[in-house]
Amino acid sequence: MDHIPTPEYPFRPIHVPWLGGSLALTSEYDSKGFLDFPSRHGWSTQSLHDVDFEGRDAAQTAAFLQEWLYFGLLGSVFQICGVTFSRHHLLRHTSGFRNKKRYRSFITTRTLSKQLQQWYDKEKYASPSVKTEHEGDIRFNFTFASRVLEAFNRKLSTAGNDAEAEYLRNCLPGDVELSIVVLLATIQYFHMVIYDPPSRLVAPTCPWLSLVMVSEGWCVGQVARLWRRHRNVLTMYYFKMLGPPTVTKDHWRCSTSRCAAHDVVEDIYVTAHCPVEPSFMHFPVPKMITKRMSCRCGGQTGPLIDKLVAIIGDGSIPIISVRCPTSTQNGKWNDSLDLEVVAYTGDTPYIAISHVWSDGLGNLTANTLPICQLKALRTQLQYMILTNPEYFGDIFPEGLRVHKTARLERLYFWIDTLCVPANNLEMRKKAVLDMRNVFEAASAVLVKDAELNAQSRYCPLEELTARVCVSPWCSRLWTLQEGALNDRVFVQMSHDEVVLLDSLNEPVRSLVLLSDELLDADSIDLADRLSTSADCDDNSASEQLGFAAKFAACPSAILSMNALPSSIGSISTLHRAKAEWFLHVLTQLQCRETSKASDEAICIATLLNAGVKDVLREDDGKKRWIALLSVVEDVISAHIVFTSLPRMSVKGYHWAPRSFLNYLEGSELARVVNLHDSDAETLELQHDSDSNEPYHARQGARPVRIIERGLLVSFPGFIFQPLTNPLSSEFCFTQEDDVTYWCITEYSRVHFEAYFEGTPFLPEQSWDAVEVGASSRLSLVLESHFSESTAPVRGALLMNCSEEANVVYGMHFCLTLVTRTTKSYQPPEFELAKEKMVQNTGHAQWELTVGAKLGEQQEWCIA
Repeated sequence: MDHIPTPEYPFRPIHVPWLGGSLALTSEYDSKGFLDFPSRHGWSTQSLHDVDFEGRDAAQTAAFLQEWLYFGLLGSVFQICGVTFSRHHLLRHTSGFRNKKRYRSFITTRTLSKQLQQWYDKEKYASPSVKTEHEGDIRFNFTFASRVLEAFNRKLSTAGNDAEAEYLRNCLPGDVELSIVVLLATIQYFHMVIYDPPSRLVAPTCPWLSLVMVSEGWCVGQVARLWRRHRNVLTMYYFKMLGPPTVTKDHWRCSTSRCAAHDVVEDIYVTAHCPVEPSFMHFPVPKMITKRMSCRCGGQTGPLIDKLVAIIGDGSIPIISVRCPTSTQNGKWNDSLDLEVVAYTGDTPYIAISHVWSDGLGNLTANTLPICQLKALRTQLQYMILTNPEYFGDIFPEGLRVHKTARLERLYFWIDTLCVPANNLEMRKKAVLDMRNVFEAASAVLVKDAELNAQSRYCPLEELTARVCVSPWCSRLWTLQEGALNDRVFVQMSHDEVVLLDSLNEPVRSLVLLSDELLDADSIDLADRLSTSADCDDNSASEQLGFAAKFAACPSAILSMNALPSSIGSISTLHRAKAEWFLHVLTQLQCRETSKASDEAICIATLLNAGVKDVLREDDGKKRWIALLSVVEDVISAHIVFTSLPRMSVKGYHWAPRSFLNYLEGSELARVVNLHDSDAETLELQHDSDSNEPYHARQGARPVRIIERGLLVSFPGFIFQPLTNPLSSEFCFTQEDDVTYWCITEYSRVHFEAYFEGTPFLPEQSWDAVEVGASSRLSLVLESHFSESTAPVRGALLMNCSEEANVVYGMHFCLTLVTRTTKSYQPPEFELAKEKMVQNTGHAQWELTVGAKLGEQQEWCIA
């Protein structure tokens, strides 16, 4: 895996052994077809696809799988494109003389760049017909190899015992699996660049890499969050080689769903003093010395509370003013703070501090900080201003005299610990209400994170980007708005050095996905061509930049790393603009976390710059969330009732997600926001509810309304007759013309988890809530029409249904997957015999009787 980017000093890089050498493997890939290769050497392709190794020797199986899925896949891609390839160029043999051990062979991809460059040269500008044919062949082999790995990991995760799991892992060692996934990701990238297909290939993840990272000291919740955010094995392997976090945190409350180590626990939170860690020539002093050392800074200090409250009450922004160290007339050094709080007047430049509270720079009980922390902060701010005159020379006039005096008179900054009242709830709400203005008006934002503070400023740019991406600051909810509302965001590194966060997304960079040799043919001096492209005419410049955007993109783009939150400025009040910004904000929220669930509504409203006052008016977390839903009511999609998200348990709001953090991905995100125009003509649909036309092509915007009894939407569906027996979590019903609908609810975990790749959320209510009798009449709301495809359609199962004035009222109970079967099509995955269902459900009712079939214009009020 030597062709992919690595940090300057990689932490425990993984070397992939060649398994065929020690076993004298004779089944070398023969270039006669990738899919048929197993059958030509005594294996069943279907058995391998089903992860059935037929009890063969694990070592022989591992060697064969490496030959097929690694060398065979790579050779088939190059063969399709007419590129000469030999696996022997990818093998590295070690010496056998050291320690009298037999030599070992490893796989190296240092020379792979030449073949990849030839692939690009041959295919990029080939005829459309040739490219289409080759793209399809490569896609087929890629997809088959990916499915084999996905099936392997599914079977490994469901192994019945340790012996079976050990056998499976020996059949495909983790380092070999990782190398295959990395190869797939490389092919995926070049496939996208060369063929620009309508749908991109998707490389699988690598659970083994996650286990390695956890064993090395990473938090299991952090690793899961990084996978959810990036879903790129190249990025994750790069993160792994950064090494585990250097700052020790307590992760006992963490799980795969989230990392809780950076949550603020009020009962045990302690405001920290500056750490005392003396060292000599970078060697730490023994603990028996440092443990006797304590801070003698003199305690804590802060602004006058009455003055702070008065400034906030007047509608102004409170900022902290401190005096910079100076020498007195008698030659003594005066480093007193002379701290005071003043009102921002518009011409006073100040720095807003964005910090992670778990590092100890907060205070839950008072608006004070240790004097040592304040002096350290003053020093850092002064150093940042004086050493970066290109950014601050026009803001701080004293900065122009850096080479003469190297000092400032006073510094102004804002930090929530001192500027947001801790014991005055009314003024605290008012300060939070003005939070957006605080960061927009600031001259700059300084990011303080203990993990980043331990890293060097002078490592490669892509490594800085990666370290910011994995930092706690990049995972917290409040820091999202603090980094997105200002154009000058600086990250504090070691020795008080800072780096401009915007520079981490520098677009003109050499390619790092592959080694530099890759670009010898077509991409030499690419940066020069980029810089001169502005002098060309518009057409030629756009063509050149189209190539450059793919082959000279910054590392963060290639590695799917984005350290800087997209800027969120003033937004329009138009419906479409608000919907687009809401979608943008939800995208930025992915994989963010907060200590208090009630803060999520405040942050979203602040980022939208809408309804913050309405949200803050409520003290209860659930009521705040309901207030936020009212703020975004005009841009909520009706499809939100079909999202696989944890839902509220409040009367009238069972349809509503209770959080957007850590859950929204892909199609789930698209189901939340309504980006379509509210044109009445688009709502006139002329098709039957079982129309074969894809619903995305004909379904316009369906405006929703939130009323006291629930959410008003329009969808097709069914109303059922009352239950005579307890209902099974897997059930069916038959409509006219012998059309049967098979329903798998969220409570049927096996099929449901398979559909959602193991990430559905089980409702809090028990399935026993579905009672027998007319009082719990059931209905099924369908998200869309059934197409010719065999994919299931999502539905929402409602209970306690009633009809009033042509509106069906019901309470959202759970999400359902519905598959329609006909005489000509019976999907084996959902074809369940009556005897089997009766046996598995304890003689529960598994077939419902349809009371009425409702069209797509049917109005529902979903509570």
